[in-house]
Amino acid sequence: MTSRAVSRCVLGLLIVTSTAVIVKFKPTQSYERAKFVAAYEIRDMGAAPGAAYRVIYLGALRGHHTVYHGGAISNGVVGTSINLANRTDEYDPQPCLVDTRHDPASVVVLNEGTSGHGGIVFSINSSGQATGTFANHTLFFDGRTARSLLPLEGRTNCEGRCISSTGDISGFSFSRGKDSYLHETATLWSRSGVPQDLGIPSGCVSSRANAINDQGQIAVAAITKKVRTRSFIYERGHFTDLGSLGGVATVAEAINSAGQIVGTSEVRRGIFHAFLWEKGHMRDLGVLAKIHTYCKATGVNNRGEVCGWSGVGEGWNSITRPFVWDANGGMRDLTKEVGYGSLFQPRTAYGISDEGEVLVYGYRKRFWHTVQGLSVLKPFHNGSQEKTR
Repeated sequence: MTSRAVSRCVLGLLIVTSTAVIVKFKPTQSYERAKFVAAYEIRDMGAAPGAAYRVIYLGALRGHHTVYHGGAISNGVVGTSINLANRTDEYDPQPCLVDTRHDPASVVVLNEGTSGHGGIVFSINSSGQATGTFANHTLFFDGRTARSLLPLEGRTNCEGRCISSTGDISGFSFSRGKDSYLHETATLWSRSGVPQDLGIPSGCVSSRANAINDQGQIAVAAITKKVRTRSFIYERGHFTDLGSLGGVATVAEAINSAGQIVGTSEVRRGIFHAFLWEKGHMRDLGVLAKIHTYCKATGVNNRGEVCGWSGVGEGWNSITRPFVWDANGGMRDLTKEVGYGSLFQPRTAYGISDEGEVLVYGYRKRFWHTVQGLSVLKPFHNGSQEKTR
């Protein structure tokens, strides 16, 4: 079970109906329309000569519908967000699942609400259940229907970040306002949907439960009184500090079934490296290039393979390149792995499945201009390229 875990359900068999407390649905019509636009535009771009991956481009869909960054990946199924606004200058993101395993591909929109009630899927488990956020509340999709989960008492908003195969959801509750990030509390929703306060580590003022595995171990990131970030593993009611690579900040992003945690940690002032933490030891995964100052691991699968991105500085204005890492081959640049002849150039990696598929964000070359979007990179495990469609 990965932190950006998986869905092996056949999405084509799903019929979305409305039993939501807050979320509104348009049964069948929503599903069929989304399926149509996906079948029209999602494309298998094949592989460049010598490439290690085949590219399935999600990008822009017909009718100004756009698949945005972030989400979950496994076995060809992506959890993300799709903009269903009818005009290019409007923004109406809805959480969705995209199944790229079949030709044509299909999309299931989990919630098609009114404008302003945006959302995204952050995690999918092996039973086809998913979590994320919609209309400022935690989204829970049980494989057929969806509903909103409430925050902790006294808080107005909440967000689900990860779902285990048993249906437990980790995330956080908060109230919007000035410096709201300083008032977040790590939250666990059980299968009953009741929120549980996980508390805040000693010396900290806020916390987020970013990931959970099937053993109930939770990766938590917290803000200290000095507004620095520390990270912990939470199990059996106790927080254990992960430490750092030498600096004062560590952010845990994901955890797998073996209890391996990945994220980013400060090495020295202003320099961050990706890390892999296991059984009390933090391993420095480094950066892709010597000039890079910020490297973050965003996902880890049950085989211990890690994905993330590396660049000069942090944020959308920085120049970044995605990577995959394993204990045998070390860190590999996905920009090179897709081949320099590819029409799609990845820039950021968000998740990696147990099959080695990587969910990436990047640029697609189209004649005299480029467009941005998501793609799924499917590896050639046998070392040779299979015939693409």
